[in-house]
Amino acid sequence: MNNPENKSHILKPKKLARTAVLLLLCAAMMNTLAPARIEVSAASGSSQFSNDSKVQSLQDKMNKLNSDLKTVKGNLAAASSSISDALSYKTQLDRELTLLLDKIDLQNEYIEALEESIQKKTLEISDKQTEYDEKYEIFKERLRVTYEDGDASYLAMLFGAESLSDFLSRVDRIGEMLEYDAKIMDSLKDEKSSLVDQKDELEDMKTEQEAVAAQLELDKAAIKQKSEENEQYLTNLKKASANYAAAQDDLEKQIAESEAQLEARIKELEEEQKKLNSKYVGGTLLWPVPTQYTRITSECGWRTSPITGKAEYHNGVDIPVRYGTDIYAANDGTVVTATEHWSYGNYIMIDHGGGIYTLYAHNSKLLVKVGDKVKRGQVIAKAGSTGASTGNHCHFSIRVNGEWVNHRAYFPD
Repeated sequence: MNNPENKSHILKPKKLARTAVLLLLCAAMMNTLAPARIEVSAASGSSQFSNDSKVQSLQDKMNKLNSDLKTVKGNLAAASSSISDALSYKTQLDRELTLLLDKIDLQNEYIEALEESIQKKTLEISDKQTEYDEKYEIFKERLRVTYEDGDASYLAMLFGAESLSDFLSRVDRIGEMLEYDAKIMDSLKDEKSSLVDQKDELEDMKTEQEAVAAQLELDKAAIKQKSEENEQYLTNLKKASANYAAAQDDLEKQIAESEAQLEARIKELEEEQKKLNSKYVGGTLLWPVPTQYTRITSECGWRTSPITGKAEYHNGVDIPVRYGTDIYAANDGTVVTATEHWSYGNYIMIDHGGGIYTLYAHNSKLLVKVGDKVKRGQVIAKAGSTGASTGNHCHFSIRVNGEWVNHRAYFPD
């Protein structure tokens, strides 16, 4: 039994079997886990980033806004460009322009949110890749040591058993070790799969960001075109309409009804605010636009309407400004109206207490809402030509105790 030749004859198949087992383990590991650097598959189409609530929320808002734009464009197509339909058509033009401006703001916010997510995801992937590589190297070293250290090999453990019970005990221990190695391999496979998914998502984010940025440039160009169309619509319609005279009475009637409804609503708001018995906030009123814009094209008082050509009372002053110019709150106060109307377009009304109100009309975009507390000089809107307007300007009105007053009482110069 102790013959060296017999011993040598026994060890050779042991080494061969040990080598075969370890080679199979290594091959399985390499095929399953390598390469450690994961290649990223190409992104396909637009993606939903459900793991990022901010991005998902902005994506939902974008979808809603695009749906609203589609509705408005349908309304525009349904309305004919005639004097009798001027009110509804101009209102839809205003609405489309406002939605486009909202869309641009939302797109910028969405791009920024995606950039934050991309940076966060890139860092997560980098940390995960480092962790994966470290585990991968440790596992490879464990296999290498197991292979090279004959005394510690699985087969050496089995053939070194001194009895049947010892042999069975060692089989159990080897089973546990193999099970442990299998769990490590499964864990590494899961981490590899997770890395692939995260890198795919990262590429989706980048693709989405590029697509939104491209659409943003298109929408900016559309804004310029739509603002020009909106600004000139009523003037061009008046010049081009062959049946202008026949439709004039109908237009004037619509405008009169619209103005009466607006005035009634303003009086309702005043009555509601009177119940608060608030005092005037104090101080002087601020000019509602940057100081380089001081020219007035239409004073407060009776004038010839640029829309109907008939005499009308103009309750404020028209200050021509560039499209998108900041509109300032004339004093501290509470926003009581921030909405759209055919005549005033997008307009705001602020209660300064003591029965004093200021109104800002024809804005391209409103930056405050009803109930907001504003400060003197705060930017509350962006100038435009919405509503019954023939050019970009700020219509500024002052109302005291239920009556429109001439701005000269507050701005003598």
